[in-house]
Amino acid sequence: MKHFQNERVWGLGWGIEATAIHPSAYGSFLGVLGFLVIFRTSGAYGRFIKGAHDVDAMKVAYFEVAVFVTSFLKLSKKEPAAKKKFHYDIIRLLSLLNALCYSKLGDRAKTTETRLASLQVIDLDSLDADSLDALKDEKKHQVLLVYTWIHSMITDAFCDGEVKMIPVPAPVCGQILAKLSGGYEKFEDCRQTALVPFPFPYAQSTLWLLVLHWFVCPFAMCHLVAKVEGENNRFGSVFLFTLLQVFLLWSMVLTAAQLENPFGEDPNDLDLAGDQDTFNTRLAELTMPCIQVKPSYSTKSPIQGRSSLGDMFDKFDFKVEDEYDSDEDGVAYTAARALLG
Repeated sequence: MKHFQNERVWGLGWGIEATAIHPSAYGSFLGVLGFLVIFRTSGAYGRFIKGAHDVDAMKVAYFEVAVFVTSFLKLSKKEPAAKKKFHYDIIRLLSLLNALCYSKLGDRAKTTETRLASLQVIDLDSLDADSLDALKDEKKHQVLLVYTWIHSMITDAFCDGEVKMIPVPAPVCGQILAKLSGGYEKFEDCRQTALVPFPFPYAQSTLWLLVLHWFVCPFAMCHLVAKVEGENNRFGSVFLFTLLQVFLLWSMVLTAAQLENPFGEDPNDLDLAGDQDTFNTRLAELTMPCIQVKPSYSTKSPIQGRSSLGDMFDKFDFKVEDEYDSDEDGVAYTAARALLG
């Protein structure tokens, strides 16, 4: 275009005057368009951060339910076999509940085969046939169904005759149920983020203004570069400024479109499958024998000395493992899975 403009060979009377666009007019148009694009990108990033926070809060709430149950079962006078069964069943159901929550957070709440295949559940194959049939029949309400199962199990354990499975006062048991309901509320917040799209009129107006800018920008650059540099052969400058403007604005809009739903399957979305693996590992670790043992110190003197964690690991020849390592081949996870089995 710059070459045609300089040689005046593009159409009748085509020249520098024909492509004249006032810098103030083009600057105003570009400023309005830039504001719209930046605002949408900022809103999309806010949705992404909120979704990441809500999904992490949901997972933490479910894990705290498992921790509460693990701690309070020590006080029960029930048979050890009955306590273990109740403990393991709660852990298995929490793993199933968290996986079902993740499965409902796909693009427009449509669960894909890829998402279902990537979400792992502890001992799902050992669930009884009636419960599996109920889950298959209630495809739209699977999360609510498993949530109700866990709620009922904890309530029954609190009211189970004279010898209770969870022998704690009512306010304490209420905290367990409150944590469980808090996790479900966070799931509903995540669903709102996944289901409620960015306002359609705003997105469409931004898109069409970008298309208009796509056509206007080359003409504007052909004129503005000649004005600024005082020469008519700056083809590289016209190309560079046009490329940067169009590429940057479209990149920001397309990035915002991905960030608006953080629970999809795009490369920039949250790794829900990895989170589920980590959640399963943490749940399984609650069944390890060392979790059931209370720590104690040999000294009775007042608190005086301090030492670093590095000294402790050197003393006992430990290896510092990654806190978020979800490798299922780890020793701790293998031992916990053996107990669950």
